[in-house]
Parts: sequence; C-alpha cells; structure tokens
Amino acid sequence: MHVGLRPAQWLASLGILLLLLLIGSQDPVRLYAGAQPKPVTVPLLEVGGLRSVDGAVSSPDAFSATSVYILSQENGEVLFEQNSNTDYAPASTTKLLTALVARQNFALDQILTVPAVSFADPRQPLVSGQSYTVETLLTALLVSSNNTAAYTLASAHPAGYDGFITDMNDTARLLDLTNSYFTNPAGFDDPSHRSTARDLGQLFRATLRDPFLANLLASKRAELDRIDGSPVAELTNTHQLLGIDTRAKAGKTGTTDEAKQVLITLMETNAHPYILVLLGSSDRYIETIRLADWVDQRYTWQIITPQNILEQGVGL
Repeated sequence: MHVGLRPAQWLASLGILLLLLLIGSQDPVRLYAGAQPKPVTVPLLEVGGLRSVDGAVSSPDAFSATSVYILSQENGEVLFEQNSNTDYAPASTTKLLTALVARQNFALDQILTVPAVSFADPRQPLVSGQSYTVETLLTALLVSSNNTAAYTLASAHPAGYDGFITDMNDTARLLDLTNSYFTNPAGFDDPSHRSTARDLGQLFRATLRDPFLANLLASKRAELDRIDGSPVAELTNTHQLLGIDTRAKAGKTGTTDEAKQVLITLMETNAHPYILVLLGSSDRYIETIRLADWVDQRYTWQIITPQNILEQGVGL
C-alpha cells in the first residue's frame, strides 16, 4: 500500500523548507519572475506570486469578447482564459510582431523611404516618397497604429516584402506562437492571417522586453520628426485607457470588420504587472476595466519573509 503525506503535512513540510532557504536574510522575497527561491504554494488557486482571495468570485461576469487571456507579465502564469487557443483575426496587434522583426533587421537611425501604398490610412502623416528614420516609423507604427509605417518597414527588408513576411512567421515560431500565421505587416483581414489570445499575450510579453518598443507602447503621446529633426505631427496613442485608468501602463489596439475590437493592455496593481488580452469585443475598454477589477478582487500578491511564515503561517 502506498503511503503518502497528508495535504496538511505536505504543506507544513514545504513551509519549513522555504523557511530554511530564507533564514539569514532579512530582505523580503517577492513572489514574481526572477525572485529566488520559488514561491511557496498557498491554498487552492495560487498562481505564481498571486494568492486567491477567500470568498472572491471564481470567474468574471459575462463579457462580449470571443476570447480572453490574462497572464502575469512577470512569470507568465495564467490568471484567466477563455477560448484562448482559438484563432481569430488579430487586426493591428499584428504590428507588435512587425516591430520585433524591424528591430531585428534595422538600426533605429537607419533611413527608409515610404513606398507608394494602395490603401487609405486616416492616421497618415507619412508622405509617399519621403524618407524617415526607423525610429520615426516605429513610433508611428505602435503609437498611432500607422499602416503605412508597417508597409514601409516590410518593403525595406533585405529580402524584400515577402522576406519580411517570412521573417514574421519564423519569429512567431521562435516565440512559440503555435496557433498564429501572418500574411501582412499591418493586420488587414485575410482568411490565413490568424492568431489567438494566448499567442498575442505571449507576443506582447516578448515585445515589452525591448525597452525602446516598451516605451512606445506606454506613450500617451509622441512627436513624429523628419530626418532634419523638424516635427511632422504629434501622435496620440490609440489605446484610450492610457492616462485614464491608472492601472493601464501600456498597450496595443486593433480593429477590423472581422476582428471587431481587439485590445492588449499591460495592467499593474500594487507594482505587479499583468497582461490582459481581448479579442472580438464589442466594448473593449469597459470590458478591460471590468476584467481588471475582477483580477484585483480575485488575487493578492504575497510578500514572504521568515518572520511572517512563523508569525502568520503564510502559505501553510
């Protein structure tokens, strides 16, 4: 007969082990990515450095979004998901991958010329035939979701436009975006141009690791400059929660007829960031706020020290 530890005995043993690891250190150990040692498991719905709140509602209220994915930005742990592996049209959140591929191929001070484009872009301060730095093009791409900037970057790829698209899909595979395929750099609807909430959450997390791109995604406004430094236009971020909800720190929008409203947001509660992805929403900002409220009610972050393990039995 197999004899194992009872749950209470197991948790107590784990707590003692954690205490031994922490003895001698007076500094608190925060339970998030990069912290050592690994977090102690606390009852039931422990997620990374998060602990479920007793009595909190276990799932959020109904929402219109067809797909939702919420994950810790620090360690990638999933806080909530619904249809997160079902593929949908990603719209302009595609530009996150476009920005990453551009960063792999161009220096920020490299000068590119805007090609002739066959589509109308209402956010178009960029003039066909004019030249701009890659820094300026990336600013337009991520702050105002400029489609012309996307095609300018793609067309200047060393292997041409098709090479850029190949590079996008190769990068997607390297990032483990297992249910995504991209056919254009802007996010226009195409039956083959697909992604999932899970993949977009991972893509956004990867993009935030680039300090330059992360700063653009967090900018409420930005100035677009010519090569000589003179201003072209002042851009306003398409993500309307920035500067409105203090928890919203960065993000990317997307809208097409097929995709409906898409929104990716870096939210932060008590200095702990998490990524919230909505696909196919009919009211993306209200639903993002409601889901963030649910996360704040559902989870708390733990700070573990040897003293509060002894005094409060944290995690036991």
